Amino acid sequence: MRIGSVAAMEQLADCFDGYYLQKENNRNFDVIKKLKSWCDENSKTLHILANSGCMQNCAFQTFHDNLIAHSVGENGIENVNLGFSAPCHRFLSSLGAEKGITKFMQSNFIRPEEVHLYEEYFNEMKLATRMHSRPTMVLAAYTRGKFSGNLLDLTEPSYSSLFKGYVVDNAKISSDWVNSAYFCNKNCHDCTVCNTAVKKAVYKIDF
Repeated sequence: MRIGSVAAMEQLADCFDGYYLQKENNRNFDVIKKLKSWCDENSKTLHILANSGCMQNCAFQTFHDNLIAHSVGENGIENVNLGFSAPCHRFLSSLGAEKGITKFMQSNFIRPEEVHLYEEYFNEMKLATRMHSRPTMVLAAYTRGKFSGNLLDLTEPSYSSLFKGYVVDNAKISSDWVNSAYFCNKNCHDCTVCNTAVKKAVYKIDF
């Protein structure tokens, strides 16, 4: 329901005992602290989704969600297949690998290594695995608080097939990126932090 403000929680106070944070605020601790304070004062709980593969402030989200909902029904009818690709993936692919992966890094997923930053604010952290091809890998990474692998594989949807042949080595993500990305003003248009991190952590596999 895109709950990212106290006003939104107040509107739903008689409907829910807890709220999932609007994922665009996953790395905005100023907002998180305000929402947590209101929840504590009103006997509510706060929850978060850790590994969404959605782009930050994705313009396609409502359309894409509806597209998925309708395609499930239509694809079950013989000789009917909508066949639409994800518009956001089409956009990212058009940018090329470096810029596309930079957009991925600018999004709202939380790495397993940063879970500890959230523990005092959230009663529950949800992992998206319903459509993931390797759900046990995702669960293991977040349980351990460490992931040694391709960061593109960790989210749902996964981006490893979109950027086939490219690896974002999670072990090479610097502390500079963590300190900036998790406490930033999301002025991505004028910022180079994520692009710098991509250049340090990405390598290409030749098939």
